[in-house]
Amino acid sequence: MSRMRRCLGRVGFSATASASAGASGPAGAASALTSSVDMASWCTTRRPAAAPARPGVSQQSPEASRQAGPDAAGRRRGRGLEATGRVPAGAERPRAASPRTCSRWRVPAGANGRCRAFRTRGRAPAAVPSHQVGEPGGSAQPGANPTSRPFGACNTLTATACARRKEPLLILVAGENVIDLVPAPGDQLRPTCGGGPANIAVALARRGVPTALVGSVGGDHFGRRIWRRHIAAGVRRDWLHRTDLPSTLGLAVVREDGRADYDYWTTGTADFAWEGRALPKPDPARVDLVHFGSLAAYLEPSARAIEHWVNRARRSVPVSFDPNIRLSAMGEAAKVRERTERLVGLSTLVRVSERDLAQLYPGTAVDAIAREWLEAGPELVVVTLGDAGSVAFHRGHVTEMAAPRVDLVDAIGAGDAFTSGLLGWLTSAGWMRRDRLGAWGNRTVVAAALRYASQLAGHACTVPGAP
Repeated sequence: MSRMRRCLGRVGFSATASASAGASGPAGAASALTSSVDMASWCTTRRPAAAPARPGVSQQSPEASRQAGPDAAGRRRGRGLEATGRVPAGAERPRAASPRTCSRWRVPAGANGRCRAFRTRGRAPAAVPSHQVGEPGGSAQPGANPTSRPFGACNTLTATACARRKEPLLILVAGENVIDLVPAPGDQLRPTCGGGPANIAVALARRGVPTALVGSVGGDHFGRRIWRRHIAAGVRRDWLHRTDLPSTLGLAVVREDGRADYDYWTTGTADFAWEGRALPKPDPARVDLVHFGSLAAYLEPSARAIEHWVNRARRSVPVSFDPNIRLSAMGEAAKVRERTERLVGLSTLVRVSERDLAQLYPGTAVDAIAREWLEAGPELVVVTLGDAGSVAFHRGHVTEMAAPRVDLVDAIGAGDAFTSGLLGWLTSAGWMRRDRLGAWGNRTVVAAALRYASQLAGHACTVPGAP
């Protein structure tokens, strides 16, 4: 009742008007009905709702109806109005404005403004069309595997928050492309396109997040194959330079647990020739995030160029770092550890695997390393634990997430898939902004991002090579 009284007071309805309408017979009842319907619409939408235009009917506000008198109101409602005050057949009642709508799923909000898609735990309603590559904010059919679903699968708790969120701007990913030589039946080697940063860029672009890869591509057959891969995925290639140098090769030896050991051929390859390169300026009006890591962040001359670029970028936009440690190519563990700690200090978010930490800090507990890194500057440190799941360390909380059960083929590209899911979810949800990093202190937000990233990593383990 208190809400109705507030509504009545705001639209200027008074007890006097009600009484006069009730005492005026059928015409007065029509006026009262007009006012009450309009007020019900206003109370539903919290703003005056205009009735749709109808041919031959004058459109006047309820206030104008009362001022013109009950007879005029009765004439405007049409002939045949009975004394009961009911609208005759064929007459159209004023309609309330459409309810608030979730901009991501394009479905009406449910009770209390809560998005219906959120109640389905990440699955879209059946009426939502399947997601199309290159269409940010698209959606997927229920039950589809997570790789065909957009990031965040309603990324916000309420439809109002969804409506405020703009589409993702652009994610800049800096790093190398690698041709992975993966064992195949019959003692054969199957070349597949890989490289940590390239895999992340492709995964983001495939799910409709605008992504550009900053790097180089070789001029050989493998380089042309890599270029076609990025075209097919929708990766922007404005800062992806084509050279005459050969492509980087990596021999993957898959162990019994599904993890792979690598040998690399990096000398004189295109992926680390960054001398004299013009790198993009991360304007926060156009760029959501800068991500870097892997071999290009450790091998010269690309390592120096990337470090200077990231040091400038972090003043404007969040920076994400994935070390992806490969000591066989990076060199001595002590020097790699020193450089890793310096790059962690430049980052806003760090994703690292338990195996990477074991190579850099043998015998040291994961939580001790993560807390030490948090003191160096990042807002969030996420450690993946293989089949044990993942854990996120924040200054205000520690959030764990179990890994999904899958039929393991190999774990090549699983870490990159996890990173793409983590970054894509936070970006699409609107939390990858320097002025919104406080949301990372919310355990619910971080848990939702980890859950989605874990689903993508689990799917990557079911296919041979990088997905």
